[in-house]
Amino acid sequence: MALHYYWGDTKAWKNPIILNENHPKYQLIAEAVEAEGSSWRKDEETGKIIHTRPLLETITWLGLLLDLRGITHENVSEWLFRIKYGRRVRWLAGRDGMVSEWTAEGWDVRHITREDLLTLVGLTTNVTNSTREKWLKRVHEQLVEETEKEVDNA
Repeated sequence: MALHYYWGDTKAWKNPIILNENHPKYQLIAEAVEAEGSSWRKDEETGKIIHTRPLLETITWLGLLLDLRGITHENVSEWLFRIKYGRRVRWLAGRDGMVSEWTAEGWDVRHITREDLLTLVGLTTNVTNSTREKWLKRVHEQLVEETEKEVDNA
């Protein structure tokens, strides 16, 4: 099943990253905007170079792992719990639960925060929601299965 999402009502979507003309990488990025596959683009209304916040895409795909359909004020804590728990038990690996952020030097990577999630209230997807209990059971079973395979192949 394909992942479908809508993030048009979120603060994160309504406030894209705007590339400052004084940024040290401005010229390099401005030249790349014309290239196919660039994640930066020129806003048709303002003419400014903008970038959709990576947080939007990161959280949309993370919802598949966390079994959460969308973000509301009521479930922000559940999102944060599942992200932190998944990282703590090493079920989320690498950059899962982390996001790229634009800084004065360029892109930097950091952990997703409650404030990040609050900018995403209104995000909806077609992911099936699971209760915390059901999700924890799935995570546990997957970790047990992976560990048993590791032991069998040792």
